[in-house]
Order: sequence, then structure tokens, then C-alpha cells
Amino acid sequence: MGTPCDNAHGLHPASSDTGSAAPLTIAHVLASTGWGGAERLACTLARFARDAGHRVVIEAPPHPEIRRGVAEELGIELEERPAEQCLARWALAARARVRRAAPELVHVHLAWPRFGAATALVAGALPSVLTFHLLPAAPRFRGDYLLRLPSELVIRATRRLCPTRALVAVSARDHERLKALFPHDAVHLVRNAAPLPRPGASHTLAVAWPRDHARLLTVGRLHAQKGFDRLLTALSAPEARELPWHWLVIGDGEQRAELESRVRTAGLDEKVTFAGAIPAEQAISTADLLVAPSRWEGMPLVPLEALEANTAVVASRIAPHEEIFGGVPGALLPEDERAWPAVLAALIRDPESRRRLREAQSRLRLDFGRARLWREYEALYRSVLAR
Repeated sequence: MGTPCDNAHGLHPASSDTGSAAPLTIAHVLASTGWGGAERLACTLARFARDAGHRVVIEAPPHPEIRRGVAEELGIELEERPAEQCLARWALAARARVRRAAPELVHVHLAWPRFGAATALVAGALPSVLTFHLLPAAPRFRGDYLLRLPSELVIRATRRLCPTRALVAVSARDHERLKALFPHDAVHLVRNAAPLPRPGASHTLAVAWPRDHARLLTVGRLHAQKGFDRLLTALSAPEARELPWHWLVIGDGEQRAELESRVRTAGLDEKVTFAGAIPAEQAISTADLLVAPSRWEGMPLVPLEALEANTAVVASRIAPHEEIFGGVPGALLPEDERAWPAVLAALIRDPESRRRLREAQSRLRLDFGRARLWREYEALYRSVLAR
């Protein structure tokens, strides 16, 4: 476990209702096999917590991406610990480290519910908050990584051993799903917000946008879940392909080779740039339109980052996107993907339509802002400790 965080970044979150309540020691447990939205949001909460005067410690499996991300976000160097590559060994060792840190509360960040048994072992009987950052698309959860039982059964059983454990959904749809699986009084809704920018993040975009083209941007893993393949289909259609646009693809993953091959086959090499897994902050702030074509999500962070950057967003019509953008005309793509080329072509042709979309979406920042995220979590921490 890394060195406890101190209040070093001057983030100044909005004051909470807890007033002069005593500061806490909070252990954030990042249950994942890589670096993504769940881990970034955990670090954002850690940064807000230490800025509010709380002491924060970080525990995570010894994955190189996680170690690098925690170092960049929090300035904490997690040890390599090669002996803990086995999940069970990590959980046992992490439990001992957490006990030595003596936190009042443990906040577990589940990239997947399948880490339920391992994180329950880490948290033990300590008061805890368990955030489900992404639920599987299937109605039921897959087997737990350690116990090989359905994950929901493992989480339900471990909560009986620790009744103070609060379960958190990050979207209204996930909230309803969790309430169908667990006691209603245990389930809470705290909608995601955009993670804080990395400290010292570069303000120079590593890839140049072409002039006089609509700047289209996607950010995320190149995986079927993210739907970049269907965006490529839409942009390859006759209605859109000849228009002046350039698509910057930030991210990497298993679909990259397939997408690059499709771009070449479609003759769009000059209109699509695969930038790889580079920092996205500057690209988001300079794009004309962020496109979020996902097939499913928990509560996606990239569209929320675009809101913070005042960049227009058009998104697929899935539940979490509807939760964010449902009240904004033109922000959601049609359910029928065959209609996407015409919708995208209209936005590409007309800068004024993008400006109107951006202006309408700017009103959403209050409901999905970062200060609200911290206030709600800090209030939940205090509520759990008061039980």
C-alpha cells in the first residue's frame, strides 16, 4: 500500500454538510486488472478526500497499469509485489496492510462484481462502501473470481457478515438492477462525474487536427462494447463519407487491427487517425463533436468529461446516455443504426447545430458535476459510520 495521500493539489471541492466533523482515514481499494474509468474515479475521490482534510490510503492488485495510473494521479508509488500476482495472495496481504493503516472506512471500487469475495476479504468487518462501476450486460452476474459462485450470491453473503456495507450504483438503471438483487436499504445511487484532470497533464495535443474539417472524437477501449465499429459503418455511408470531417480515435484494444483494416478498405485512411492510448483531455476540449456510440455502459465518464470541457456530445440511445442527455433534443442517435449517417452528416455540415447542442448540454453540468459527486460520497461515508 502506498504512502497516505496529503492535501497537496488544492482542488477545493464545495463544502459538505458535515461541517467540522472529524477527519477520517479512508482506504480506497481498486479491484481491477487494469486502468480505466473506475480507477480514475477512485483517484478523483481520493484527491477530493485529502483536500477536505481526510487521510487516504490506496490498495490495489500489483498490475503495471494500476501502479502507473496511481503514481500519475496521486503521486503514490505502489510496490511491485510480484508474489501477489495471485488474486487470493493479494487479498490476504492487502487485508493485513489495511488493518495496519487502521481506516475508519473502506471504499471498494469494483471494476467488475467478480472481485466481490477478494474485496470482502480485504475489507473484512470494517464499515465499507462498495461501488459497482460497471455491471455486466447479462441479467445475472458471472462467477466470482475466488469462490466460483455467482457474484451476486457472494456479495449478498458477505454483506450479511458486515451489515454496515453500503452498495452504490452509478446510474439509475444500475440502481434498479442492484435493488432487484440486494436489500433496498443497502443500495444507494451516486451518479458518476467526470474524473479530475491528471495533475500536470500536458495542454498540448499530440495529434494535430486537420484544418477546415469537423473534428470528431471518440475515446475508449477499442472493444465491441464501445461501438466504434458501428460509428465507422455510419461514417463510411454515402451520406457522410465525402463531407469534411476528421475522426480522431483515442484508445487501444482488441478491435484496433480490425478497425484499421476496415478504414483502409473503405478508403478513409486520410480521414481517421488512430492515436492509441494517449491522454485525452486536450483532444476533448478541442473537438467539435464527441461521439459516444457504446452498446452498453454503467455511467460513462468520457461524455461527462466532454460536458466539463463544453464540447458537444452525440451518443447512442442506451439507458445511461438517456439518463444524461435525454432532455437535450438531438443529443441521442436513433435506435436504428441505419439512420446514423444522416444524423451525423447534419451535425458535420452545420457548425450552428453543434453550437446549439453544446449550449443545451452546458446546463447539465450542475447535475453531473464533480463537487456534487464528492458531497454525496462524503455524506454516505458519514451515514455508514453512524450506523
